[in-house]
Amino acid sequence: MKSFVAALLLLTMSKGLIPSIQSQGRRIKTLTIPNMNNKIQTPEELEREAQRLREEVKALENELYSETKAKMQTEIASFFEAADKNKDGQVTLEELQAALKDKLVATSTSPRSKRRAEELVASHQRVQALLKELDVNGDGALQLEEMVDISQMRNRLERRIKMEQKEAAESQASQESSALVAKTEERLQIFEGIANRTTPDVRLLALACYLLPALDALPFAGIPPGTGTNPEITAAVQALASAAIAFRALPFSGILAILALNFVAANGSAARLTRFSARHAIFLDIAAVILLPLGTLVAPNNPLPGTALEVAILISAIAALFGQMADFMPLTGTYAKRFVDNLDNSVKSFLETATAAEANLLLFNEEDADENNNKKND
Repeated sequence: MKSFVAALLLLTMSKGLIPSIQSQGRRIKTLTIPNMNNKIQTPEELEREAQRLREEVKALENELYSETKAKMQTEIASFFEAADKNKDGQVTLEELQAALKDKLVATSTSPRSKRRAEELVASHQRVQALLKELDVNGDGALQLEEMVDISQMRNRLERRIKMEQKEAAESQASQESSALVAKTEERLQIFEGIANRTTPDVRLLALACYLLPALDALPFAGIPPGTGTNPEITAAVQALASAAIAFRALPFSGILAILALNFVAANGSAARLTRFSARHAIFLDIAAVILLPLGTLVAPNNPLPGTALEVAILISAIAALFGQMADFMPLTGTYAKRFVDNLDNSVKSFLETATAAEANLLLFNEEDADENNNKKND
């Protein structure tokens, strides 16, 4: 039963879909379709008819393939004859390049396809690579048996130009990556040069940062103004006390000073020593303004905490004066150094990102310009 149904379907499709095959503007051969009005008695008869139709279709396919192949060979021979200018039985590189240009440009149907055809054969190295692919015997020229049709040559040239474009893109990407790395390194070196400055002005600014915690810690220190056996120390303490009185007389002086220190500490373009000293001074001033008053509640007449803090401030100021960060100070120095390192990393990350974004924007503008030029040419 299945054979009967299959045979019936094949006959129906044959009658409706392949009554004939056309080639070269003429009828090759017509399939012999059985008269469906004739009554076929058995499934075996339908199977025989189906088998006959299959054989005829196969014969038609073979005939069509043979004619197509013959036509292709004719076209190859015609192209070979046109390319072989000196009629020596072989096509050299120069002859192949000239023949390809004539053929591909002549068959172009639009200005764009014409430009593409000229681009395909413009490169001497590209056509030479094509000849090398086809040159089976390796004599540097093409004989008739080595020649292929023009469509295959075009496809090979298209693949090769795409390969060249890919290699060029990879090379350009590698160069851009190297340039990006070099530019990033250059900017990082500039940043490091600025951050590592310890010039006299940087040292004086770093030293000045410790003035605020020194003034705020002075009332809790164990050296009262006007005492001491050393005249220089006495004069320095008195001057510091006078400065503290004048400083507190200014409205919002403490808040403004803290804001100024915080601005300096967060300024990525400032020297690392200055940023550290400003942040360190903030931590020391917090200790002077908050911790020392709390300590007086526990031990009202104990000047030791205030004196210890003044000593720590003095050591930090001396270190800044010599161009060194007082990151050896417990807690305050350690945390200040951590803030400085975090800011350094943020600035470096920003420089890398900004450099990459700048390169991408430049590449985008170039691609946009190329696209606009292509539209104008079209």
